[in-house]
Amino acid sequence: MRYFAGEFPETRNTGPKQNLVWGIGLHIGVCHLSLLLPGVQSLKGKRQISRSLTTRIRNQFNVAVSEIADHDLWQRLTLGICCISNEPNHANQVLSSVVSFVEAERRDLELLDYGTEIINGV
Repeated sequence: MRYFAGEFPETRNTGPKQNLVWGIGLHIGVCHLSLLLPGVQSLKGKRQISRSLTTRIRNQFNVAVSEIADHDLWQRLTLGICCISNEPNHANQVLSSVVSFVEAERRDLELLDYGTEIINGV
């Protein structure tokens, strides 16, 4: 059978759309970490530390992690971390745990700055 735009059985307009997801509290926790890598002498060394650290954070806390700035600076690493929770306190607790983990586990790195934000969703 051939369908045209708007005629698919699953997308027919049958009245006002009711999406049950909108009733759920969604909170997005966002954190940025700025780190100093004092012993690094090349971008290759920085990439090794970045890859190792992001993998460990992902595995330990089940959050999204990415390098978000300072891509061409050898001794600076800025990471963005994001988690989603149904409770704002839980999102804040997870991000605080990530910051504490980085400080405790990587003593060779210096934490220059960090910031967290909890975005209340729909």
